[in-house]
Amino acid sequence: MPNISPEEALSLKDKLQQESRIVQANLVDAEKSKEFSCTIAELIQDAASSEFRIHTGIQLRRGDFPGCVLGLHGARFELLDYRNTPAGEEGLKRAIEQAYDYILVIHFPSGAVCELYIFNEGTQETDIFRG
Repeated sequence: MPNISPEEALSLKDKLQQESRIVQANLVDAEKSKEFSCTIAELIQDAASSEFRIHTGIQLRRGDFPGCVLGLHGARFELLDYRNTPAGEEGLKRAIEQAYDYILVIHFPSGAVCELYIFNEGTQETDIFRG
């Protein structure tokens, strides 16, 4: 899987924020314990060199935002697309090719992983969520 530098990852983050691209974040803890896993689909809202902030921009009454903050200190990055899907996973390959431009994988020093699936340009929330 192709690794990219932290600077390239931050450049991608800035581009995604400027384009108001929707990202799907799949978060999984360290491979050994699997204590948590969650998925959100939102926008990258804030540009900071040390973190990704993914949320709708709507503030809750108590002052926080629905979404997540990903601290990037010591993180390692990979950039993937449909061509990197495992052999024999044709359904997955087609699904990724149809919905996403690419996937940015963030490996945290703790062993936790976040996969940011970048929806195709022009994708709206109504295209993602089923009623």
